[in-house]
Amino acid sequence: MDTDRIRIPAEWEPHKCCWMSWAVHREWGRHLDAVKLELRDVISAIAMHESVKLLTPSDLVSEATNQFRGRDVEIIPAPVDDIWMRDILPSFAFRGHSLLLIDWNFNGWGSSPARRARAGDRLGEALSSLTQLPMIAAPFVAEGGAILTDGHGTMVVTKSCLLNPNRNPGRNTSEIEEAFSKLGSRQLVWLVGDPDEPITSGHPDGYVLFSQSGAILVEHADERHRTFRRRAQDIRKLRMIRDKFCRRVASTGALLAGSSPPVTSTLT
Repeated sequence: MDTDRIRIPAEWEPHKCCWMSWAVHREWGRHLDAVKLELRDVISAIAMHESVKLLTPSDLVSEATNQFRGRDVEIIPAPVDDIWMRDILPSFAFRGHSLLLIDWNFNGWGSSPARRARAGDRLGEALSSLTQLPMIAAPFVAEGGAILTDGHGTMVVTKSCLLNPNRNPGRNTSEIEEAFSKLGSRQLVWLVGDPDEPITSGHPDGYVLFSQSGAILVEHADERHRTFRRRAQDIRKLRMIRDKFCRRVASTGALLAGSSPPVTSTLT
C-alpha cells in the first residue's frame, strides 16, 4: 500500500457515524416546519442503523435534544446555519490507514443570487477540532456533492460546476486534474453538467451514482427537457469509463423517473 497516497472512500464503505445538521434556515419560509419534520424523519431513520452526530446552532440545542431524545443522536453545538452537510463539511479520506479531512473551500455554491454565501459555510476548522483529525485544503473551490468516487480513484465531476467562474475563475481542466491527482484521483471524468441549475451549477450527485455492485446509475432527462442534450452527452462519456481493473463501463441505458423503465450501466 502507498502510505502517502490519499484515498477518498466510496459512499457504501463502512463508517462509524453520519454527520448531519439541525439548522433549517429561514430561507425556507412557509415551508420551514415541513422541512424540519422531514429532516427529523430522515435523521431518525438513519439513527436506527448508525450513530448520528448532529451539528446544531446553540439556540436550537434544546429543541434538537427534545426531538431526538432516546435515539442514537449526539447533539453537538456548532456554528452551522444550513442542512447540506455533504457539501459544506470537508470530506473524510484516508492516507494509508489514517483518517484525515479534505476541505473543499466551500463558498456557498459560488454565492449565486439564489443562495448567497454566509458565515456557516466555513465549517472545516470546526470539524477538525471536533474530530481531532488533520485537515488539508484543496487548491481549488468545490463541495462534496460536486465529486463522485468509486473508492478506487475514479472520480466524476462536472465542468458546469468546477469550471464555473463563481468557483474557479481562470482555471482549466488540466490544472484541476493535477490538483485532484494529489487528492487520490487516478482518473478524473469530466461531465458537462447543468450550467443552468440555479444553486449547485449542476452537481454530478444530482443524476449519477456509483454503486457497490459496479453499476453506474444515471438519471436520464426527458427529450423535451432543457438538459436532454447535455445529459445524453454525459451518458456517452460514462460509457467510456474504465475502472482500476481496466474493465469498461458498458452502458445499457438510463433511468427516467416516471416514464422510462429503470436501466443501469454495469461494469463488464
